[in-house]
Amino acid sequence: MIDNLTIEKIKSAASIVDVVSDFYELRKFGKDYACLCPFHDDRHLGNFKLSAKRNCYTCFSCGKHGDPISFLMLHEHLSFIDAIRWLGKKYGIEVEGSDKFNVRRSAPRPAVPPLQTLVLP
Repeated sequence: MIDNLTIEKIKSAASIVDVVSDFYELRKFGKDYACLCPFHDDRHLGNFKLSAKRNCYTCFSCGKHGDPISFLMLHEHLSFIDAIRWLGKKYGIEVEGSDKFNVRRSAPRPAVPPLQTLVLP
């Protein structure tokens, strides 16, 4: 298991802007940064904002919000432990068992079947 001191060290080192910029091109949006939201079919650049000062992200359209760890968990379908290991590797912080780092993605959610219309004779 990963000790709390290591987790806190990784939380303080991880930057939401740095993590999200590994996946998307960010644009400066006032004092914050923005990109299209990766969690829904976004078409408006101002919906998904990243605050470097508060180290968090928020989508004002779909409501997703969180820190670098929760972003990785949602975006890359990682468990909490694997997200911590991913960040440890990125920031050069040794994590117990990180030599066995293996991205295990959670099983994809089953597709919801479309609603069928009732045809009356």
